[in-house]
Amino acid sequence: MLATRELLIPAALGAALACSSAHAQTYGGVSGTVRDASHAVVEGAKVAATNLSTNAVVTAVSSREGFYTFPNLSVGTYSIAASNTGFSTQVQQGVHINVASAVTLDFTLAPGEVAQSVQVSSQALAIDTTSAALGHTMDTRQIDELPMNGRDYARLSLLTPGAVARSSYIADLSFDGLHTVHNQFSIDGIDASRVDQPYMANGYERGARLLTGSLETVAEFKVQTSGYQAQYGRAAGSEVNIVTKSGGNHVHGELYDYFRNDALDASNFFALTKPEFRFNDFGANISGPIRHDKTFYFVNYEGSRQLVGITANGTVPSAKLISEVQATSPQLAPILAQMPAGTAPTANDLVDNYTTNAVSNVREDTGSVRVDQIFSEKDAAFGRLNINDTNTFGPLFGVTSSAFGVNDHQIVPIRTTNFALHESHVFNPHMVNDTLVGMQRWVSTINSYEDVPNTTITGLTISPGNQGLYFQAGTSFQYGDTLTYVHGQHTIKTGGSVYRIQVNRSSSDYDSILFASIDDFIHDRLATASITVGDPGHGTRATQLGFFGQDTWQLRSNLTMDYGLRYDIETVPHDSHYATQTYDPSTGMLDHPGGSYFHINNKNFQPRLGFAWQPTPKTVVRTAVGLFFQAYPVGFGSYNVPLNNIAGNVSLNSATVPTLGYPYTPYLSDNTAAAPTVYGFPTHKPDIYSEQWNFSVAYQLAANTGVEVAYVGNHGVNLWREEDVNYASNVTGVRPNAAFSDIYLETNSGFSSYSGLQLSIIRRVTQGLHVEGAYTYGHVIDNVQDQGLFASEPQNNNDIAAERGNGSGDIRHNFSFNLLYDLPMGSGHRFLSTPLGVASTLVSGWQVNALGLIHSGIADNVAYGGNSYGNGDFTNQRPDQVFGQPEYAPNRSYRQFFNPAAWTAPATGTFGNSPRNSVYGPGLAQIDSALVKETPLGEGRSVEFRSEFFNMFNHPNFGQPDSTYGDATFGQIFSTFGRTIGFGTSRQIEFALKLRY
Repeated sequence: MLATRELLIPAALGAALACSSAHAQTYGGVSGTVRDASHAVVEGAKVAATNLSTNAVVTAVSSREGFYTFPNLSVGTYSIAASNTGFSTQVQQGVHINVASAVTLDFTLAPGEVAQSVQVSSQALAIDTTSAALGHTMDTRQIDELPMNGRDYARLSLLTPGAVARSSYIADLSFDGLHTVHNQFSIDGIDASRVDQPYMANGYERGARLLTGSLETVAEFKVQTSGYQAQYGRAAGSEVNIVTKSGGNHVHGELYDYFRNDALDASNFFALTKPEFRFNDFGANISGPIRHDKTFYFVNYEGSRQLVGITANGTVPSAKLISEVQATSPQLAPILAQMPAGTAPTANDLVDNYTTNAVSNVREDTGSVRVDQIFSEKDAAFGRLNINDTNTFGPLFGVTSSAFGVNDHQIVPIRTTNFALHESHVFNPHMVNDTLVGMQRWVSTINSYEDVPNTTITGLTISPGNQGLYFQAGTSFQYGDTLTYVHGQHTIKTGGSVYRIQVNRSSSDYDSILFASIDDFIHDRLATASITVGDPGHGTRATQLGFFGQDTWQLRSNLTMDYGLRYDIETVPHDSHYATQTYDPSTGMLDHPGGSYFHINNKNFQPRLGFAWQPTPKTVVRTAVGLFFQAYPVGFGSYNVPLNNIAGNVSLNSATVPTLGYPYTPYLSDNTAAAPTVYGFPTHKPDIYSEQWNFSVAYQLAANTGVEVAYVGNHGVNLWREEDVNYASNVTGVRPNAAFSDIYLETNSGFSSYSGLQLSIIRRVTQGLHVEGAYTYGHVIDNVQDQGLFASEPQNNNDIAAERGNGSGDIRHNFSFNLLYDLPMGSGHRFLSTPLGVASTLVSGWQVNALGLIHSGIADNVAYGGNSYGNGDFTNQRPDQVFGQPEYAPNRSYRQFFNPAAWTAPATGTFGNSPRNSVYGPGLAQIDSALVKETPLGEGRSVEFRSEFFNMFNHPNFGQPDSTYGDATFGQIFSTFGRTIGFGTSRQIEFALKLRY
């Protein structure tokens, strides 16, 4: 009998071939039990899955326990039939296979002839019954139909339980309290990040939205947030998997154009006049067969042209302040020349409010070609190439809200190339192999260079001046292989991947200065001056390897266990010529050229365990635990250490140079004050990882409706933190290591702890209505700011415990929903079903779609612009809290959100005692909707007209208040959550026309 089990179940592995799966991250699976009318299991039943797009058919045979499995099916819709001698055939139609998901599909065969067929709609549950991983999947219809401001698929992630929107930035995606750099993104299994850091490839948040490919090419979008299998790695947080569309046996095409104009939009809440806005997004798809049932193609082009009006709002020097500076410190004239004239006075006669509009020009072109080939019953493959070109030029305050100086600007061209080649081979009925190779290349330039140093003045929000000129080319070459073996009720997978990563960079000179108060500005007393000389060019290299083994064990028909082990190792990043010198903290000097930055981490073992138990036909209990290591971002090894070999990098501050002022050039000849700035690592620098656990209970309310309650927890360990270990003594003004000025070490002394209650509901399409909703109550505590948005240095290197506070992504309440509703009007529906001709055409084909995000305030840190301790550290300093005073203004509004009386400047020689991230900004509530009319044109053709309303109720969603104590506008709000495209803008209206054939 053992031999029978070994032979029957592996027959299912043929599914990996005919369905052309796409490696571990791009396929799903189906499994279940075949029974007869008496509920006895049926051994030897033939189960056949037919891909409705390509007509490819794969088969499996049930074991003596009645169990069958298709472990590797490509994303799509299937017809699955079960048959056996003496029974009629049962066919389940419309079985949808999602990426990285498993469907449980049971059959009950009635007595009869095999030729007799019983057709039923898919009986798959709306809840997951076999996997312990938590997350969310968006299918093709949701991607195509939901209103999406800017048409970037990254925002689909925010509909996932545990996901939070902390800003309007595309890359600012935080899941379950972990940091933005703890995720990984892939397209068809190929890395889709920025390469230097694991952000989704984007246009540096400068306005480009098409990312690595068109929304029209995405078949499914899957986010796995907790408890996922060992085959997924390189992330301490979430895995975001995107599967692209492929062609089928029928030719399909689509032409589309999206149009927006400021005449349709509401004004920005803070704008004095409505800014100009033009948006045209246009493109086409075509797909079909090259050879029927053998070769298929999918081709896409999309272009976008934007004139984006942006509103800047903040504070600038008043005419009185300018005259005082001119009289007292005329040498500051180059800086004064960058200051625009105020547009309105404030209560402080030295400070004016300033509001202006400017236009950013954004051009994007993206194309994609995919070809799928079925060679034989044992071999199939696909190849895909995506290329995206973007160029943005215009005002810099579109991305850096304080950069509204007279000459502040940005010119940002970017090209992204993503290539995938996948092959699937069946060795025998037991075993199938998937091989995937590919490349992600991200080439960018940022030009915001000016002759005046970047200038910050505590008390004003404007920060004009040089932002530098940077070039970067990051390339990730990827090779992977996964072997799947089915033995009895075990589905065993083992495999590995190799990432060869190259980051090449060059830059211009960059200098920045800080005045700690308006009075210091008047009298030209600099707090700090930082000079970074240009980098003529260098390359950083690293190799990341990952290996895994896992087993999905169907212990019983209602009990599945996933267990596995993953191991990741990465070579220490190094200069391509082995010429750079890192700072060695053990010697207090630079290491020899080519010396290792730190010791390699070779103990990154990651056990994972999960259970899914179905105690009743409508109830599922799931739980999982595991370790998840984050691949070290190669960019971190390329930004700073190579600068150690370039003379002229200097950090000056008033603690070591009490007379420091602008221009600072005379101080550069002081060998002690102008000692070089260097960068390095501790000898032992452990990798970031998270300990994750979850427990959930799901219940099937109705045939297509399910609810789930989940507890999710994680503990982030070894989180990234930068520390300057060479601040001057506040007594002597002398640095501990006189050979250098600032010495920055990249440490891993941070931690985080998250607990969340997540409620979700899904109603699959029933009577034309599809609804999903998710609510999360979560709380994260950590002791380091998320370096994706904030500086990570502590207030006091000797008191890391004081950094413990609310996480920088702490949002207690978060709710999201999306719905698609085919209005029941016209032919074949309940209402207005009798009209004929033109009248029938007018009332039929209407659809209402919507999505919404509602969340409470985001944790914010009250900062202090000075350095009361006296060591020259002006980063992440905090004021003293005045106990007994409420932190919020009596009548909170954008005019005054925080209560300035709740804080005060620390005493000289002390650090502030205000807790980190102790306050919360305003909440967000936005609902986007779409009204869609589809009109058939006959012969498989139709035209669709869309009207989309973003922030349809024009609810003002405010950004974070000015949180720097000492600013004249402390506690006031100057901007909305989003100012251009995306969430948090004023109401924006879009029209679109699509022709399908």
